[in-house]
Amino acid sequence: MDIKSSFNATKRLSLHELLEGIDLLCLDEIGGMGGGGNWTAWSKAQTLEMISAIHDRWASKALSVVATSNLRPSQILDDLCERNTAAASRLAEMFGKPIKMIGKDRRKRIDDGWRD
Repeated sequence: MDIKSSFNATKRLSLHELLEGIDLLCLDEIGGMGGGGNWTAWSKAQTLEMISAIHDRWASKALSVVATSNLRPSQILDDLCERNTAAASRLAEMFGKPIKMIGKDRRKRIDDGWRD
């Protein structure tokens, strides 16, 4: 959202600038919450740029990265990253073999009126 809002600013923030001073990054829900797959061309392009900027800082040992997603790795590579080999190699280098975690949602259930 910071990136998107910067388009209206005088100077557009680069992803490299947004990562300055960050030493640990948690990419929660790569592909969006629930992995809906409704990506615009803009969001796909930003994802590729984001992967590149994060990899640059990671490769220089300036950033540690953890990522989660409800998408299968093939969905991330084929659909979100549109089979971009550079993105695939960067993701593989940073994260190695993905760990599949299966189970029920462990978030605390509360009586908030949203669920029956």
